[in-house]
Amino acid sequence: MLSSTTCANYCLPNYGYTYDPAVCVLCSKYCVECYNLADNCTSCYGASPNASYLQYSNITFYNQCVVACVGAYFGNTTTRICDPCNGNCTSCKITANICTACVSGYGWYNYTCHMPCLDGFYFTNNYSNCTACPSVCATCTNYTTCTICRTTSPITYLYNGYCYTTCPAGYYGTTNTSNATICVACSSACALCTGNPSPCSKCNTGYYLYMGVCSSTCPVGYIAYAGSNECLLCAQICVDLTINMYFPSPTNSELYIDMTYSLDLDFNSFN
Repeated sequence: MLSSTTCANYCLPNYGYTYDPAVCVLCSKYCVECYNLADNCTSCYGASPNASYLQYSNITFYNQCVVACVGAYFGNTTTRICDPCNGNCTSCKITANICTACVSGYGWYNYTCHMPCLDGFYFTNNYSNCTACPSVCATCTNYTTCTICRTTSPITYLYNGYCYTTCPAGYYGTTNTSNATICVACSSACALCTGNPSPCSKCNTGYYLYMGVCSSTCPVGYIAYAGSNECLLCAQICVDLTINMYFPSPTNSELYIDMTYSLDLDFNSFN
């Protein structure tokens, strides 16, 4: 059999058999063995400078040795064959499950294709990637819109698409029947609360705080103090005032007024 200018009873190394039993063909530099055509390879080199992988070509319709596998295949360094990627990958490396890109409808994250994205992640880049939600969210639809909040420390509460460690004024954090943490509105009288309708910790204008409840009036013995919207205990906040008005003489046109307080007061600081 003729290998270049040498005749032997077999094809020499780097030459492959052909349809002609008397002639051998010089293989491509990447082929260890070939058949009939230089690039119709049956095995590939595993070491540099001609390291390559055996892959079927949809153009030539036979196996060729390629430096890098194309399509949804990866180069198996043991067999020197292009093996298929995981079914959800359009490309991968090292193993079938280390994806570098995903089929349409699957989101890529950490070399894995997901459908849907894992909890705590959302689709980005035209549904081709999965991106982490903000740390306060358990699930989200994008980076600014949470759908479920964290129920582990630090616990957060959902309000208008975002998760807060402390609910905004007029709302309190609670757990609903679905075990989701949410912000719920206080009663209309409460400015701040830890429950609904009580206990309140601060009242809106026109209401006064007493024993964790905001009311428009205060109980007997308490005064409605608008300065802090609280019911203050009269015995603690009030002083007694005695007023005595008189004319010093029947012909005097001036009215005298004496005011006596039960406590000494500093009128510069007395509220």
